[in-house]
Amino acid sequence: MRLTARPAGTRRAVRDNIRAVVLVAALLLTGYAVSIAPPAAQAASVRDCPGIGLPPNGPRMMQDEHGGAGSQLALGINALICSADDGATIDIKSWFVTVRGTAMTRMISVLRLMHAYHHVHVNVFIAKSWYTPQQWSEFRQAFSFATVWSCARACMSGIPGSIDHSKWMTVSRLRARNGGGTVVLSTSLNPSGEQFDSGQSGIAVFRDPTVYAPFQREWNAYVSCASGHGCNHVIPTGQWQGLYRTKVWFEPSKLDPTHEALKTLNCSHGGLIDVMSLYLYRTTILSDLLRLRAQGCRVNVILEHWDPSKPAPWTQLHPKCAFNHDKMVLIGVGSLHEVIAGSQDQTPSEVLDDDNQMVMTTNPYTVAHYWRYFNDGWATSSAQHCSTGGYFG
Repeated sequence: MRLTARPAGTRRAVRDNIRAVVLVAALLLTGYAVSIAPPAAQAASVRDCPGIGLPPNGPRMMQDEHGGAGSQLALGINALICSADDGATIDIKSWFVTVRGTAMTRMISVLRLMHAYHHVHVNVFIAKSWYTPQQWSEFRQAFSFATVWSCARACMSGIPGSIDHSKWMTVSRLRARNGGGTVVLSTSLNPSGEQFDSGQSGIAVFRDPTVYAPFQREWNAYVSCASGHGCNHVIPTGQWQGLYRTKVWFEPSKLDPTHEALKTLNCSHGGLIDVMSLYLYRTTILSDLLRLRAQGCRVNVILEHWDPSKPAPWTQLHPKCAFNHDKMVLIGVGSLHEVIAGSQDQTPSEVLDDDNQMVMTTNPYTVAHYWRYFNDGWATSSAQHCSTGGYFG
């Protein structure tokens, strides 16, 4: 029998089609979501996922002044996701994550894209108790590509009524063009459409193993508790962890990192202290701020929730009220210039009961960005003195 040879171009096309079928079959067998789109369309999708660039080692501030999907924080989170190296792991820790709204649609899309095209492992740790059955169903459908964990109460304390209130994300390995190494993003944000529209901030810490390692230990403790391998509910005294300008403190803890930072300050030669929080009902922090103001520091406080009927000494604080979900303290006293920011609100029992994280840095670049961020929030017309109708109840 005589075989008629096909033209070389035709043979290559057949081989390419066979390879494509084999690749799709392999991906389906391994559980990856596959888009049966033409190669050009797939390549375009990948190009639509821009990375973080080449940031220097150490902390970098990201802010969201009611910017929604177009805010620096929203774009920065997506850029961190898109900068993950092939086969890297992204861990997302939050109280809750919702799926509706432009910001969340984009965030979920880039997570799904990186998982499908770059084999990035996505893990999410949230509090299932926060969700209604319908919300939980929507979340699980949207994050079907991710591994999801949850504790019945706060993983670390286990106290009835406690919550997993911490909010952060880690990337185990960045691409070489983004500098390689690890990154941690500590933030005040529960990823959701409503919260991307509020005031928020985050501190991304690049290539600092002394900060990344504590976050990984915390994550592993969460997973151990959620998987039934044991929950360590012994509440530690608490300490700053890290060797350089940037450190992290995890709660629950017996000591309050904010109080530990404020109690030793002396404002007899002046200074400036700025505070943002959802609440401020912890008497130790109120006493610290009033003492420092009386000594000579200027103290400015922006809150979202405030009860103007509270008696003295609360009325002496004179905070401004605004729609703002951030949790941060800025200190400029003498030679000390630092910011402490993260997930902890200044409520009476939150330090001892709930899981939280606070990051502290004296990095001049990051501190300067926080000063500008706070000053913009303080000067905006939407921030009104709480006693004059600016109460957000």
